[in-house]
Amino acid sequence: MKQEAVNHGYSVIDVNSRLGISIKSLSNWIKKFSKPKKAREQEADLQAEVARLNRELKSHSRQ
Repeated sequence: MKQEAVNHGYSVIDVNSRLGISIKSLSNWIKKFSKPKKAREQEADLQAEVARLNRELKSHSRQ
């Protein structure tokens, strides 16, 4: 549940009001479970590369 609250991009206020979890607890969860910015950027780059390779593969398989 903690990771879901952090990784789904909900605001702290939204999670606080929906689940009744203190803002301090939520802040601690975010610090503990959030991926560092560099890791998120690398993940996005890898996803873009996979998408590009899939398009290239489809293009070659049609030939």
